[in-house]
Amino acid sequence: MIPLGYEGQLIVTFLKTAPMAFFSEREIARKAGQKGMFRANPDWAKPVLFRLVNEDILQTDAFGHYRITPEHEQAKAKQRSISLAPSVARALASSDKVFDLTDIFADLPKDNIAELY
Repeated sequence: MIPLGYEGQLIVTFLKTAPMAFFSEREIARKAGQKGMFRANPDWAKPVLFRLVNEDILQTDAFGHYRITPEHEQAKAKQRSISLAPSVARALASSDKVFDLTDIFADLPKDNIAELY
């Protein structure tokens, strides 16, 4: 994950005030930044919002509004991004211990987990 810049921190801090609510780009640009930022460039938040969505820090709805990704969904996204070598996946699948990988693919039998990689 790329560290948040100043503008990213402003946006995340603003969206944390109402974590379940969605906000428009314009409203975020107006309320998250300082007065001078919005007056100088009303679209200052658009590239930052796009980057934060790509990093799974923010969610967007069908109307293009943004909110903070809930914590449990951020944790799931991090778990899904784990990649294993095929030999490691087979070794984990053949053992009798339960690993986080098995929790992610709970609907599959142990033998099929190794085939995913």
